[in-house]
Amino acid sequence: MSFSAAIRGVIVLLMAADVCGQDGWGVTYSRPSICALKGSTVEMSCNYIYPVIYNNKYIVIVKKSWITKVLNGNYVDLKDDTDYSGRVEYSCTKTSCSLKISNVRQTDSKEYKFRFTTNHPSGKYTGSPGVSLSVTDPQVKVNRVNDPIRIQLTCHTDCQLPHPVSYVWLEDGKANKESNNNLVLSSFNTTHRYQCAIRGHEDVPSPAVYAPQTIVLSVTPSETVEGSKVTLTCSSDANPAANYTWYRGKDNKLLESNKNLTFDSIKSMDSGQYYCTAINKMGQNNSTVNVDVKYAPRSPSVSQSPSGDIVVGSSVTLTCSSDANPAANYTWYKEGEKAQKASGERFNITNIQNEHSGNYYCKVQNKIGHHNTSVSVTVVPGQSKIVVFGTVASILLIMIFLLVFLISRKWRTSTPPPKPGGNPNNIEQNQNSLSKSQEDLQYASVRFLRKQRAPEYENFQPGKTGTADLEEEGEQNVEYASVKFGQR
Repeated sequence: MSFSAAIRGVIVLLMAADVCGQDGWGVTYSRPSICALKGSTVEMSCNYIYPVIYNNKYIVIVKKSWITKVLNGNYVDLKDDTDYSGRVEYSCTKTSCSLKISNVRQTDSKEYKFRFTTNHPSGKYTGSPGVSLSVTDPQVKVNRVNDPIRIQLTCHTDCQLPHPVSYVWLEDGKANKESNNNLVLSSFNTTHRYQCAIRGHEDVPSPAVYAPQTIVLSVTPSETVEGSKVTLTCSSDANPAANYTWYRGKDNKLLESNKNLTFDSIKSMDSGQYYCTAINKMGQNNSTVNVDVKYAPRSPSVSQSPSGDIVVGSSVTLTCSSDANPAANYTWYKEGEKAQKASGERFNITNIQNEHSGNYYCKVQNKIGHHNTSVSVTVVPGQSKIVVFGTVASILLIMIFLLVFLISRKWRTSTPPPKPGGNPNNIEQNQNSLSKSQEDLQYASVRFLRKQRAPEYENFQPGKTGTADLEEEGEQNVEYASVKFGQR
């Protein structure tokens, strides 16, 4: 067949016939093997012979078929094979038969045989070996040149096509002017997709070649728990197939040159960002994934504020904290009691009483696990009575001082000074009266066992009024009494 016929989509390759048969039975194929481009139409043919009379019976052909497989001992006619539905056509005469397969696929690559059946019970024949069909499509080989960086694309096919052969290059589906089997790209990491086709068969181009695109990262299992086995997987859409490299984001450390990065027993410190680089001869691409390692609460710490013994009537705050992922919930209990006392990191007790003494424990829990810790609260009696008594005593003492001061001042001011030229007898009489009055007057000496809040009254001395001589004489006869106030 001419090359122009092949361009019309039908490839028929002929060679010297092979004859299979005996005793007048046989099948002759036009060619034992055929190579066809994917998507094209293939035609294969054969001639067959059979005896006119067999075992004293005239032979009549009752069925002609092409087959590729046998199911349960029965030969399956291609017309009845769902894999070829609507794609096969027979053209047969009394001594020949051809098979046409349209839009051939790579799965059509197999051996095809012609079989005919006659009216004689033993008159069945299958031509073997049959015709071997190989379906291929143009392929683009990628070669990278580093100095300077260039990419050379080469279009080739395994089928031996009649010469001369002309090629078509496609960039993102659009035809390029280049017509030979090589195409040189001046840039690396191009975002374009390139294909080639045999001219006349542009409808069946080669698979596209391109740099890695659409990188997909996955973490298995999806929820990462400390101590479990975790695998990070990197995949991408790329042709040629990409190579993968894993890096740790926080320090850009190379971890693995593989599609998978596996942690046999992952730790909380492994949390963070990881990125994968996918690279082939056309270019490279990166993508990142975040790994969040979950873990149960660590051993919690508990604090008390204020610390130490707590006085009755005051307040105290208990605080519980723990490192956990996800964040933990906090619950407070008192030892010996089943009921929950509070929730949250802080537990406040106001107007604390003796019954609040005891051990309190904090339960820290998330969906991974839990942990407990305790704190002891000691309540002591208050000092309020002593403080009140001391205050009352101080006020009482101040009042006594004031009373003594006022009485003394009143007495001093009640005796008028002698008038000039007065009767001396009156003066003497007044002195005797004053002496008698002073005999009945007593001063109190008060000694404080505790430091008083009004120290200005501790060294009280009455002011001098009237006649100085009389005051000094009167004071010499004053008696002092010692009064002691002790604490109750």
